[in-house]
Amino acid sequence: MKNVETMVSKATARINEVDEWYEDKQQHILELEETLKKLLVVVENLVGNRRDLATKTNAFASSCLTLGEGEDNVSLRRAVTKLSELENKLEVVQLEQTDNDMFTFGETVKDYIALIQSAKAAFDERVKTFSTWEAPRRLWPRSARQRTRPLRRVKLTKSLSVKRTSNSGKTGLKGAKRTSS
Repeated sequence: MKNVETMVSKATARINEVDEWYEDKQQHILELEETLKKLLVVVENLVGNRRDLATKTNAFASSCLTLGEGEDNVSLRRAVTKLSELENKLEVVQLEQTDNDMFTFGETVKDYIALIQSAKAAFDERVKTFSTWEAPRRLWPRSARQRTRPLRRVKLTKSLSVKRTSNSGKTGLKGAKRTSS
């Protein structure tokens, strides 16, 4: 539920400030994350292809061994058997290379993606902080107007009552002057 709230607040949060550096860095971070994710897919495909190659090399080595065992010519049998041994060694090297690729490239790219996501989280926190800071500023003029409305009403009613009493006093005085003259 908290994730949904976070996503909604990110989608609805608007920053009214203009900061070109921030916009450039945020765009750069997004592009970098996208590129690293594509690179991770390529590395995973490379690792998968190397594993398949090692598997096929092993199958080829076992086929060569079977072929060499069935050969009548001794020199040809020895050559095919040596080829089978070479292919077995090649399979071991390919599997080692696959593991090295995964740990060297794959894990490094995953770490970089995690760093980029941390930077994105920091930018998101900046948006939240700005929204938290900006909300009272947006509400302040409204709340100030709402606070002054009752005061205006009190002042207005006091001024109207003063005018009424002063107007009634004036008419009373004018009437009194007229009656006395």
